[in-house]
Amino acid sequence: MKWIKYILITAVSLLVLLGLVIYTYLQQHKPRYSGEVKLKGLSSKTEVHFDTYGIPHIYGESEEDVFRTLGYIHAMERLFQMEMIRRVSSGRLSELFGASTLEIDKFFRMLDFTSHAIASEKEFYSDQNLPSHKLALAYLEGINQYIKTESRPIEFKLIGINPEEYKVRDLYLIVSYISFNFQMAFRTDPLLERILNKAGKEYYQDLTGRMLTNSDSISNSYPKSISETGNSFSDFILPIQPWTGSNALVISSTRSASRKTLFSNDTHIGHQQPAVWHEAHLDCPGFRFYGNFLAGFPFAPLGRTERHAWGLTIFENDDLDFYRQQVNRENPNQVKYKGEWVNLELRDEIIKVKDSLDVKFRFRVGSYGPVCSDVMSDFIEDKNNVVSVCWAFLNEKNNLLDVTYGLAHSRSLGEFEQHVSRINAPGLNVLYGDLENNIAWWAAGKIVQRPEHVDPNLVLDGNSGSNDWTGYNDFSQNPKSVNPESGFVFSCNQQPDHTNNKNLPGYFLTEDRTHRPEDRTHRLLDLVNSVEKFDVNTLKSVQRDIRNTKLAELCRKMCMEIDTNTFHINARERVILRELIRWDGSHDLDNLSAGFFNRWHHNLLHLALVDEMGEKDFHAFLKTHVKKDCMEKIITKKSSPWWDDIGTKEKKETLSEVLMSSFQRTVEDMTIHLGNDIRQWKWSRMHRLEIEHPIG
Repeated sequence: MKWIKYILITAVSLLVLLGLVIYTYLQQHKPRYSGEVKLKGLSSKTEVHFDTYGIPHIYGESEEDVFRTLGYIHAMERLFQMEMIRRVSSGRLSELFGASTLEIDKFFRMLDFTSHAIASEKEFYSDQNLPSHKLALAYLEGINQYIKTESRPIEFKLIGINPEEYKVRDLYLIVSYISFNFQMAFRTDPLLERILNKAGKEYYQDLTGRMLTNSDSISNSYPKSISETGNSFSDFILPIQPWTGSNALVISSTRSASRKTLFSNDTHIGHQQPAVWHEAHLDCPGFRFYGNFLAGFPFAPLGRTERHAWGLTIFENDDLDFYRQQVNRENPNQVKYKGEWVNLELRDEIIKVKDSLDVKFRFRVGSYGPVCSDVMSDFIEDKNNVVSVCWAFLNEKNNLLDVTYGLAHSRSLGEFEQHVSRINAPGLNVLYGDLENNIAWWAAGKIVQRPEHVDPNLVLDGNSGSNDWTGYNDFSQNPKSVNPESGFVFSCNQQPDHTNNKNLPGYFLTEDRTHRPEDRTHRLLDLVNSVEKFDVNTLKSVQRDIRNTKLAELCRKMCMEIDTNTFHINARERVILRELIRWDGSHDLDNLSAGFFNRWHHNLLHLALVDEMGEKDFHAFLKTHVKKDCMEKIITKKSSPWWDDIGTKEKKETLSEVLMSSFQRTVEDMTIHLGNDIRQWKWSRMHRLEIEHPIG
């Protein structure tokens, strides 16, 4: 038996040794949060204190010193995240991950952010003496010194690559990818066109609330044989998850108990690790700033100084259109435009693919912009036409580097507004408050001017030129509110008030001209109007509110539409229905109705829509903003064709039947996953977060 004992001792010893080796290895690759670093270029000693939340507080004698140090810290903590964003934006993921990311690379190379960034880099170097440019170069030097002197993060070793030095163009590549994440048209417009052409006009209007009163602008060359596709990039894990909506509220001194401006902002970015934002505090003579930075970019998009604070939500304006043009059968690189055949610009690129041969691909650009039908599966089956993307971000100068510098260095409300006015894209709601008790909200970004007959929500006919953009609104015409009598400004991504008697096209736009998303806007206004004087705790309670009264109303409508006289409903189901009718929209962790309703809502959408859309397009639909309020539209119309299952030719399903079927399916789902005891169907058991690593 001794030999068994020796084997066990040896095995345990080896396991302990292996654990120590792994622990030591991992410790060597952790960021260094104490000690001293010799950072070249510093004019004097700079100190960094990491608080209990891991947020760096950087104290130096000059702005160049604190920004150089910030670059070093960003590289120390976020170098792999920065590398991923830089690579996805430039279409270079396949060098790391092989053929599995080839379609993503094709898509982003089609957009050609790289050329856009190089053009911005050239303009940057035409005037290096601007204060913003000096600080950006110091920031880059901090990043590159870390790359040169410190050990590679563990992800780089696992993949087997060395990080490349960062250049000015990489700053622009990073904000290009962030701007893409704000853009809903790629996820929405091609899908809505498929729904219109596959299901029909009535289906489209009931789902979206948008009336097709004039279809002259819409391309009529939709290929009837095109298959269900979904977006070519929607199934991939990308380095940064899209923003899912945002809230911001600024209270003026007239509504504040302290007689000082109060400011709050929650940008609602999807949960991930590492997080999108990198919080940091920079402190030097003449500049004290705390803000939310993007790793790999020197200036924070939102933050606060000693005199003012500002925040952001997504504007949701529609500054991207798709145009379909006929291809010349005798020359596939010519398309029809204004009655003539015009040449497409050709660009050949080589995509390096790990463990495989290089891929040669030809990208094409037309008068509207990049030809996206060569790479987007939404359009790729149509051989008789090309679809191009016309996007304000690609058409205009990328000046976000100078703008974000200006926001943090403004000395007055007027100066701040001047910097906001220079934002071309993406569209942003910028909210502001300062020590002089000014509050403001601006809708920033290029608002596209289109001919009156154009419906920008669908793919447009690009053959005649009659649907072309005619320009942009001047910034002075953009919606705004400065020091309003109400004593507050806010944004929940809702549709702004009309400008020049026109409703702005965007992705919360509804035909009845109501504010969207109605649930958050409605709730926030109720909360604000119920308080006479705000303090910090009151503002926190608004920001942390977990009640959605509009969902509660929808839930009651769903319950009341179930015909309890027609369907057999057992005692258990009656208890559930009673609880749902009493639900006030609260999503506290012990709530029993919140989880059931959210699952029921999903099952109802699936039963109503999937027979017309198909599974893949249905899941693509769930990633759009149209999904957020479509059920409220169609549930009020019992005659909507969405309620009928096209797979059952012998009968026509009703709203009540679909509600009952989805309700019973939800009861079954909840029982399978959470057990028979309804008292255990708590929101806390359903509301889970799983964070995936990009190389996991």
